[in-house]
Amino acid sequence: VAHLTEVLRRLTASGHAVVAVEHHPMLVCSADHVIELGPGPGDDGGLLLYEGPPAGLLRVDDSPTGAWLRHLSKGS
Repeated sequence: VAHLTEVLRRLTASGHAVVAVEHHPMLVCSADHVIELGPGPGDDGGLLLYEGPPAGLLRVDDSPTGAWLRHLSKGS
């Protein structure tokens, strides 16, 4: 993931736009902008839960990704 993050940073530094569909916390946290759809898969999904910088996910109560990032930030 660290290597992928570095490659994506080099691409964006060169003026390219990168869109990634990913759930790995390190990649989510290294993004410039996050869009989270949910709250679940299939028929339970499709709603915009969050859009903005990764740090904002920590403040979204109904975000599964935000809940996971809060869990990780507590060191649990």
